[in-house]
Amino acid sequence: MRMAMFALLVVLTLSCARGVSNPAPTPAQPPISREGRALEEERGAAECWAHGDCACVVPHLHGAYHWSPSPKRLLAIARGYDDCGRWHEAIDYYERYLGTDPMSRSPSASASSS
Repeated sequence: MRMAMFALLVVLTLSCARGVSNPAPTPAQPPISREGRALEEERGAAECWAHGDCACVVPHLHGAYHWSPSPKRLLAIARGYDDCGRWHEAIDYYERYLGTDPMSRSPSASASSS
């Protein structure tokens, strides 16, 4: 009987040491790019907008800009503030957008210069 108890104890000890009681960790997901995170934030803003939650839209747009700054995201933030009736913030972001000289990158501007 003592031998059977000892054998059981050895088996349990070895199985725990091999990780039988602790399952192997799942493989890690690949890291999401900055642009991928920005797109997630934009989807969040769109979802908030669909539910009419104006207070939720702008923070998501700021998040998108944080992860991947671009003039189009400044414009989106400005429009978000504008649609929410937050005029002072909207003007600030419209001015920041215009400060990026968006007309120099527009297709019509480059076509007219050729």
